[in-house]
Amino acid sequence: MRRAILAIDGAFRYVAMLAIVVTMALTSADALMRYLLNRPLRGSIEIITDYALPMMVFLAASHAYRHGGFIRVTVLRTIMPPRIQYAMDMFAQAVTGMIALLFTYAAGIQAVAAWRDGALSNGVFEYSLWPAYWIVFVGLALMTVHVIADLSRVGNGQSGLLKEAEAV
Repeated sequence: MRRAILAIDGAFRYVAMLAIVVTMALTSADALMRYLLNRPLRGSIEIITDYALPMMVFLAASHAYRHGGFIRVTVLRTIMPPRIQYAMDMFAQAVTGMIALLFTYAAGIQAVAAWRDGALSNGVFEYSLWPAYWIVFVGLALMTVHVIADLSRVGNGQSGLLKEAEAV
């Protein structure tokens, strides 16, 4: 099961990276067309905002978590004895898991509502917005799975919440 989750995580990371490349290409094409030809690329900002940005942030969130990419404040933790550190780590991991579950639940409710109501953009072109809501939900859900699974890894320091940032 863990291998499947890691494979999905890796696939999401590559989709997020592709979204970054597409964003750079669309932004560059829009700027060139706007200033050289006086013809901006219509709808590019909307597509970037509604689809590419959620992909960049939420599909990469679990990868960032797993590799220690989130900000931590460890000043108080480092001066505590090991038993207190462990208790603080477990508490932080549990609270993080609860918050991640809450965010995932809320995103799921929003995704279902957007899909049910047929949410549409109101920009230059009319297109469905519900896939973007599902991108947010799926990205948060994967990160939540990692956070909850890491409860068992707190004791040996392997939780993504406790890792120092790794070069990726």
